[in-house]
Amino acid sequence: YFSLVFIVACEPNEHGQNALTMKNNSSETIYSWYSGNYSQHHFPDTILPISIPVYIGTISPGNISLASGVDPNWNNIFSQLPGDKFSVYFFETYPETQEDWDELRNNMEELVERKDVTFEELKANDYVIEYP
Repeated sequence: YFSLVFIVACEPNEHGQNALTMKNNSSETIYSWYSGNYSQHHFPDTILPISIPVYIGTISPGNISLASGVDPNWNNIFSQLPGDKFSVYFFETYPETQEDWDELRNNMEELVERKDVTFEELKANDYVIEYP
C-alpha cells in the first residue's frame, strides 16, 4: 500500500488583488450590503433591491470585517460595474423582515449611507471601505 500526497500551491492574490474589508469607525454596530450581481445596485443604479438580501454583513464598533472572498478578481468585478464605481450600503439597524427592508428602501436618504468607490480609490485604501 502506498498513498500519494498532492500538495497544491496556491499563489496568494493570484489576480494581484486583495480581499474587500469594511471598517466601522463608529461607536455603534453597523450593517452593510453590496450586490454580488455587479451589473445591478452599483453606481449609478443606487436603489436597494426589492427583496431583502440573503446576506447582510455585521460590523461591530471600531472593528473590521472581511466582506469578500480572499482573492476577488477586481479587474473582472470593475469591468461589470455600470458606472465604474463599486457601491456599498451601510445602515444602523438590522432588517430582520421584508417590512424592515422596505423601511430602509423607502427612507434611503435618512437611513442608508452609500459609499461609491473607484478601483483606484479602493486600491489606494488597501481594499478597505470605511464607515462613516
